[in-house]
Amino acid sequence: MKIEIEEKGSNNYYDEFLYIINNYKKIQNNKNIKIKKLSSISYLYLIISLIILIIYSILYISDKTKMNLIIMIIFIILTIFSIFYIYLVKKNIKTLSNNFVPTKIEISSNYVKIDNAKKNISLNWDEIKYILIGSYTISFIPNNNKEFITTRIDYKDKITAALKKYDKEHLLKKGK
Repeated sequence: MKIEIEEKGSNNYYDEFLYIINNYKKIQNNKNIKIKKLSSISYLYLIISLIILIIYSILYISDKTKMNLIIMIIFIILTIFSIFYIYLVKKNIKTLSNNFVPTKIEISSNYVKIDNAKKNISLNWDEIKYILIGSYTISFIPNNNKEFITTRIDYKDKITAALKKYDKEHLLKKGK
């Protein structure tokens, strides 16, 4: 079965794809990991740093000790880093979206293959540890250090039909 992908994915797809890239080792070693969007993690960091910054600002106003000032300055810096991290995540999503190239995915009785102008990855079925289904992605996670294959959830029906045809449904794992 072949799938030809001619149009770019949604920002949510690229956001989840970035999460998979950034957490690949965890994902490879833990079938039960929840797949999230990387931007949601970056917003969580910002919220936490802002809450702690507010708490220590209030503490500093009521008790102007040097320790409260130092902690407040640390969290001002962490808040700035969190904002910068959000910016980088959004920039990477935009870059991935703007650099889309048409891609072909092939699922056969022997392998799963992705092919485009930038890369060509092929995984034999015995190299695939499991297939992770997120909210916006489907990822073929290898059991070794090879690159993984990811595509959009839009093709879930075609992929699951191919998995059923080749008796590989046991590899499916939901990462939600």
